[in-house]
Amino acid sequence: QAVALEQSGQPLAAIAALERALKRQGERRQLVELLSLYAVNYQSPAEALPHVLRWRTLAPDDRRAAAIEQGLRRQLARPTQ
Repeated sequence: QAVALEQSGQPLAAIAALERALKRQGERRQLVELLSLYAVNYQSPAEALPHVLRWRTLAPDDRRAAAIEQGLRRQLARPTQ
């Protein structure tokens, strides 16, 4: 299901489907990795931030997530030209 959603141009729906499947299976580590991959591959900081926040919730001590969240927040705080 997630692959079909991704191929149809619905990456957020694909992420949600994968997230549900991994939660059902109790695969927390894979879920954290999935969220990290999607978070760093988004074009827009506004699109990436929700995934980073979920990643931070699942792995609060993950330094990568903290650094990425901080960078995204800085980008979002910058005035646009």
